[in-house]
Amino acid sequence: MLINLSSLGYNYAEMKRDEIQKLFKVLGEELEKAKDRERKVKEAADEIARSAYNSPSQSGDRFHSQSQADIAKENVERLENILKKVEKELQNPVPESITPVCWINLEYEDGGKDGFFLLDEPLSISGYKFVSSNSPFGNKLKGKKVGEKFEFVSGDIRKAGTVVLIE
Repeated sequence: MLINLSSLGYNYAEMKRDEIQKLFKVLGEELEKAKDRERKVKEAADEIARSAYNSPSQSGDRFHSQSQADIAKENVERLENILKKVEKELQNPVPESITPVCWINLEYEDGGKDGFFLLDEPLSISGYKFVSSNSPFGNKLKGKKVGEKFEFVSGDIRKAGTVVLIE
């Protein structure tokens, strides 16, 4: 059974994007931490490169430290891109169907409940739950509307329920 939220008094244009605003703030904080880590790792890599300049036996250390610096830089760039997408999404009204970037609440057939952010790419931040729209589960949810049922089966895993909220 599909629930028409406008018949319940909801106006999508007036609904707030509170969870997306929280995500934007958290991503900004994580980006600052990542930039700080990038700076520290780069400084360490530069120091190792200077001190191991004439030592062929330490070339592995130079390679490892430079790889760590590259990873830190890529992480900053990735967070910057995600932050830009979230910022752009804040300009849009709440979507009527599930699309990245949004917050989703689900209720499963077994009575369990779940809430998470749906993003284009995988992300991990302690204390927050993310599902990639490119994952099998995320892909199954894309396009669903509030009140619409879903079923996801993969091997021994079966998740079925109803979309309760999209923000």
